[in-house]
Amino acid sequence: MIVLYLHILFLPECFALPHYVNFRNPFHLYRQNLAFLLLLSGLPLLFNRIFGRIIIVFYGFIGLYNVIQFYAICRFRLKMDGVIFQILEATNHEEVSEFSHSCIFWYDFIPFTFVVLLTALLAWRLRKPTQTCHRIGLISFVLFLVVAFIPLCKGDWWWFGKRNGLSRFVSSYFASYTGFSKTIQEAISSPKLPEDIHRCSHENQQDSPSDETVSGNILGIVVVGESARRKNMECYGYPRPTTPFLTARKDQLLLFDNVLSAATSTFRCCVYDFTLAQIGSFSKPELSLCDLLLAGGYKVHLYSIQHASGKHESMGLLFQHANKKLFLREMGGATLDMSLLQYVHEVASLPPTEPIMLFLHTMGSHRQADKRYPPEYAYFDNNFRDECNNHCEELSAEYINKYDNSIRYTDAFLEGIIKEVENQRRPAFVLFFSDHAETLHSKDSNVNFRDANKPETYEIPFVLYLNQAYIDCYPTFSGNLKKNLHLPFQADNTFFAIASLAQVTFNHFPEEKNIFSPAYIPSPRYLQESPKCPYPND
Repeated sequence: MIVLYLHILFLPECFALPHYVNFRNPFHLYRQNLAFLLLLSGLPLLFNRIFGRIIIVFYGFIGLYNVIQFYAICRFRLKMDGVIFQILEATNHEEVSEFSHSCIFWYDFIPFTFVVLLTALLAWRLRKPTQTCHRIGLISFVLFLVVAFIPLCKGDWWWFGKRNGLSRFVSSYFASYTGFSKTIQEAISSPKLPEDIHRCSHENQQDSPSDETVSGNILGIVVVGESARRKNMECYGYPRPTTPFLTARKDQLLLFDNVLSAATSTFRCCVYDFTLAQIGSFSKPELSLCDLLLAGGYKVHLYSIQHASGKHESMGLLFQHANKKLFLREMGGATLDMSLLQYVHEVASLPPTEPIMLFLHTMGSHRQADKRYPPEYAYFDNNFRDECNNHCEELSAEYINKYDNSIRYTDAFLEGIIKEVENQRRPAFVLFFSDHAETLHSKDSNVNFRDANKPETYEIPFVLYLNQAYIDCYPTFSGNLKKNLHLPFQADNTFFAIASLAQVTFNHFPEEKNIFSPAYIPSPRYLQESPKCPYPND
């Protein structure tokens, strides 16, 4: 009975692991499991009833993990690893609640309930272990040693060491997660500032505003969108009118049309966007953009419509030294991005006596997109059908309409920001990009929305607006920007792009990584961090 029980617990692993572990086939994995199961089956019978029951309960936890692993891969195409820990800790209870209500249903819990009941039944059956039970346990244990003898003699430990069960998850992924978190916190707390950080002076005194103080004090606004897809924006060629303002202003904007996010979760994307971390070296942030700007003489403000939840909440962590931070939901329940405009107006109205960098973290097109805009912005009715969603099933078609409404609301939000800065006497810019995009399937659009294997999950907008005062102050820099509009770029180098817009530089500044520099050199781009998967369109 114990052997049958263990087969049930580990059966999902035999199907799930070949998806992302280099095993030749499920049967090969099962043969490895067989020796492992023989060992496990003997342990509950070798001990008295108390320890036997403890072992069985522990097996239940292993089984639950395997079922979750299998479920996550089949349903959400996610691998349960250390990244999940980071996402969960940086995610607030409201987002978890929204996700569970839209993506998880009562019947999803049937496999978990089955494992729990089976574990309870077996624990009850072991209430009175007999001498015969002890003998069976000993025989099972000896069989395990016999089966394992040959590979162990060869020094071939991989058959056991590469197992991806609960023990490896705890010892490997959790350890890597805590290591990453500690490294990131240490880097932000004690940044390694480069040498000779300074602001560049404006290029042409005659073409600059007469007031030297005004011309040298840039107002920069960086808008971090949430889950916005480049493919769903009219200004990038989408057939629906989702960005009427940006489309009307295309001649005044710089639309970079070949930009990828660095990851598919907000936490990891923000670490890549606002530190020196690069794909393949997530745990080496070294320095946050906030600290670089502060060292360059800027005042840094962060206003977020999202929660300041978890000690590893990405924006709060990365901007912990900012001069001012506000998380609007913590202040009284503001939930829509337009609430941020009053703070944009306050900052834009300040005397131009010092450079200011304003970071806005929005809700954008976050999952459950219909909650990201007020009813009057429901431009596309739920039942609306056209070439953009005719190929979709009903629920997916409906969600695309809601998603496009959220993009249209973001367009109106950006309109409010740009109009605040376009007539500023001081040089000013607005940079809008999304942390990551979404995968909108023709089926189950509410489930596989963050498919890490799909290019569209990474294809983000990257929109830049410069006011006339900025162009006058930095004519050569501004003139060179159009040269790189169509070059490939990945957002783990956004750090250098924003620094150059702020005209902050330092010794050995890597211009080859700066999309706004004529010396920019495109580098390989990837869909996944580990293992790296080359972007198929490069």
